[in-house]
Amino acid sequence: MNDRIATTIHLRLVLVCCGLLGVDSARADDTGLDAVVRLAVGAIELSRHHVTDIWPGLSNLGPGFVLVSDDYETAFCFQAAPGFEPLDTAGTLDCATHRRVRVLPRQLQASLNLFSSEETVVTAGPSTLGQSDTDWQLLFIHERFHQWQSTLPGYAASIAKLDLAGDDQTGMWMLNYPFPYADPAVNTAFDPVFAQLAQLFVANELHAADLDHYRQLRKRAFATVTDPAQRYAEFQLWKEGAARWTELAAAEALALIPELDADRFSVAALDRRTTIVRILTEHSLATAGRGMFYAFGAAEWQLVQRIDPSWRERYGRDIRLKMDRVLTEPAQ
Repeated sequence: MNDRIATTIHLRLVLVCCGLLGVDSARADDTGLDAVVRLAVGAIELSRHHVTDIWPGLSNLGPGFVLVSDDYETAFCFQAAPGFEPLDTAGTLDCATHRRVRVLPRQLQASLNLFSSEETVVTAGPSTLGQSDTDWQLLFIHERFHQWQSTLPGYAASIAKLDLAGDDQTGMWMLNYPFPYADPAVNTAFDPVFAQLAQLFVANELHAADLDHYRQLRKRAFATVTDPAQRYAEFQLWKEGAARWTELAAAEALALIPELDADRFSVAALDRRTTIVRILTEHSLATAGRGMFYAFGAAEWQLVQRIDPSWRERYGRDIRLKMDRVLTEPAQ
């Protein structure tokens, strides 16, 4: 298991187990592989044809994915899958299929570089993860977004330039970096940031004074941690915060398309908005740990979206795109 696999697996498992993903009570019947394959293909089609106004790069990704079941990992639409044996695809999907005995955790939802430098969506089915069909498809799009991130020019080099690994050659610094989550002074500084961000997130109008107050709170909070810890936080906001924002933006966009059973996406969008606010107002760095960066980042990117939608054009060119760079001018 390589460093990126270990990092992504642990983070996704933490979020699922901590209940920070905000899923509803409906469950999909994924006892048969074909049912999950249909959901996955549907999610890929949604990302390619309906979510491309948000992230055009999603349409350029390959169609491959891996489904994890009790006993096997099945790779779809890869001509060669190292370590996997070819499998007859009759009745499943009209593309190359490979399978190996399961080696990854059963409860997994991640984007991993199993076969090449471009990552691949690797996931268990909805019922295993405790998700509805709709939530599972939106989270599949979340992982497709991570897959796209891995194709950005200079992606690996930019992460290395963060200079956060120290002597760690495994990549586990992404999980184990000693960000001071439990430090009382850090929490005292960040709690008002989250409270103010929640207010801005739900506000019908953005006022210059409120945005300026938020910027000042944010600046003071980040000043309570070291420069490396600041780089770590900004990276998490860039990577995972934007992925969580993508779920919300995708749900809201899909809710406007009647032929897609828009009501289910409308419910999913509302659930994500509610969950983001709940985490920002009811949790802290001390209680949510790294999971806090998901809601923190999603709410900030939504704020940036309202101020300057062109941020998405810059996002793929600058892995170090920082929120305090974007939030430099008061709203007009």
